[in-house]
Amino acid sequence: MRLRKLKLKNFRGYRNPTEIIIDESMTGIVGRNDFGKSTILEALAIFFETEGMKADKNDMNCFSLREGDGRFEIACEFDDLPDFIMIDDRVQTTLASEHLLNEDGNFEIVKTFKATTSGKPEQTCIRCIHPDEEPLRNLL
Repeated sequence: MRLRKLKLKNFRGYRNPTEIIIDESMTGIVGRNDFGKSTILEALAIFFETEGMKADKNDMNCFSLREGDGRFEIACEFDDLPDFIMIDDRVQTTLASEHLLNEDGNFEIVKTFKATTSGKPEQTCIRCIHPDEEPLRNLL
């Protein structure tokens, strides 16, 4: 799997939902001082639970917090997915067959943190498209 996008919402200076696309042509992050370059790298470190890096209350966007939104999100979207996954010792399937891909056909994991975080995400989930036919709506 290859990291395709980093998505931030209410994380430090990234108040509005922001997507950072990571493709073959990206070789570095360049910008003026205090424009969020380190924030991007630290968001990735928090998401991947790099040793010594964890979310804290100062990661919450202060303007969103003042308006009553007490959560921030860090999401990573992956492409170049494995051909199959093993559910248990004997069942082989695909992420697509299990309806675990998002609208772009990629695998997306979202970690949501409370503003009063203890460092661990409040919730970790997969953002995906699930079946919407009437008989299947109550499955999720």
